[in-house]
Amino acid sequence: MDSHNNKLSKRIPSPALRCYAVIVTFNPDINKVRSLIDILQKNFITAVVVDNTIGAINYPFSCHVINLGDNLGIATAQNKGIEYCLTKQAEAIWFFDQDSVITSSFVERFLSTVHENPHDKIFAPVFWDEKKGFEYAITNIDSKGNRQKLLSSSFPSDFYSSIVISSGCLIKSDLLMKIGPMLDFLFIDYVDTEWCLRAFYYGYKVHIIKNARMKHSIGDNTISLIGFNVPIHSPLRRYYRIRNAFLLIRFKHIPKKLAFREVIFCCCHQLIIILTQEKKLAYVKYFLRAVYDGLRNKTGKFVN
Repeated sequence: MDSHNNKLSKRIPSPALRCYAVIVTFNPDINKVRSLIDILQKNFITAVVVDNTIGAINYPFSCHVINLGDNLGIATAQNKGIEYCLTKQAEAIWFFDQDSVITSSFVERFLSTVHENPHDKIFAPVFWDEKKGFEYAITNIDSKGNRQKLLSSSFPSDFYSSIVISSGCLIKSDLLMKIGPMLDFLFIDYVDTEWCLRAFYYGYKVHIIKNARMKHSIGDNTISLIGFNVPIHSPLRRYYRIRNAFLLIRFKHIPKKLAFREVIFCCCHQLIIILTQEKKLAYVKYFLRAVYDGLRNKTGKFVN
C-alpha cells in the first residue's frame, strides 16, 4: 500500500486540484477522442465531452457526454461543459478539442506547474504542429494592442502571454466565475482571444509552460508564404473569422489597434486563399457576407 501511495504522490501533487477536462467535438474521430480521454483518466482528470455534431453520436467509453444535437458553436459547447463542471465543484477546467494529442508525461509536467504556481489562474502549453513540424508562436498583446510573437526557445523558463488558443488551456474555476463565460454569439472564431483579453483587462495573464508541448493542428491545411504559415479553413469557417474580426472593434477591452489589424489581415488572408485555393466562388461569397454581417453587428450562427 505504501509503495502504491508513493507512486501516486509522484504523479499527482498533493493536495491534488479537482480538475475536469472539457473536450468539444464535432464529427470526431472516435479513436482520437478515446486516446485523449484515456490519458486524462489515467492521470485522474475527469473528462467531459460536449458534442456539437448534428444528431447524437454513441461514445463507446466511460465519461460524461453532453449531446447538443446540433452545431451550436464552440463557445456554447464550452459553456455547457463549464456549467456541468462547476456543478461538480471543479476547481479547474482544462479545455481540449477532438484533435488534441497529449501524453501522460505532458499531463504530469503541466499539473506540477499548476500546483507550484497557486497564484496564477490560467495555464497553457506550447503548441506544436504535428503535420508541418513547427512550433506555433504565441502572440502576446499589450494594453495598446501591440503584438509580440513568443517562441519557447527564446525563454530560459516559463513565460507569460495575454492570449492563447483554448485547446490545452487550463483555467481555474474562481477566475471563470469572476470573468464570466465564453461569448456564445461569437460562435467559433476569436472566442478564446476575446475571453483572454477580457481576463487581461482585469489584470490576468496566461502562464505558458515551456516544458509542456502539445501536438495540435490549426486549420484544415497550411500554406507557407514569404516565411508565414497561413492556415486554410473552409469557406464557412472563414466567414466566422472575418465577421468576428469586425465585431472585435466593438469591445472596450480589446485594443482598437489589434481589432483593426485583425480586420486587415483577415481580408489579406482571404485574398491569398481565393488566389491559391479551389472553391474560389464560395470563398468570395462568404467573404462578402462576412464583411456585410460584421459591419451591421450580426452575431450568432450563420444563416443562409
